[in-house]
Amino acid sequence: MKIWKFITMLVVIVSLGACYLNQTESKERSAVTETPPSQNITLYDKKNSLQYVVSSEQDSAAFTGAVKGAKKMGGIMNMAEPSYEFTINKDMYSLWLSPEKGSTAAIMNYQDTHTVYRVNGRLAEELKAAVSHIMEQQRKLG
Repeated sequence: MKIWKFITMLVVIVSLGACYLNQTESKERSAVTETPPSQNITLYDKKNSLQYVVSSEQDSAAFTGAVKGAKKMGGIMNMAEPSYEFTINKDMYSLWLSPEKGSTAAIMNYQDTHTVYRVNGRLAEELKAAVSHIMEQQRKLG
């Protein structure tokens, strides 16, 4: 009789533990994929020591899309000083852009300076277009 009580208690404990783990995993997944409704994005032109607030939704989407779609580069990288830096909310990134059409861009998060991410194809072109658009807007204003 005691064995059945023990087995029943064990099954209940394991079931409750599994439910708890499943619940915390789903919360973690939703926190990663959730995008804040308003993002504060700032672009820093390191060459000219200028700062720009990204106000266009299309430009903002280019930066967030590039970060989300970037692929980790393997190996050891010897990177030059980045031309740009940008922040998305409180996360800061270095940005390397190549002027050639069809080329890639590279991003490095300041929280992990040993890892560089490559931005390819459409995302790289959208990011370059966003930077050009922001710089052009600032030239017109000032």
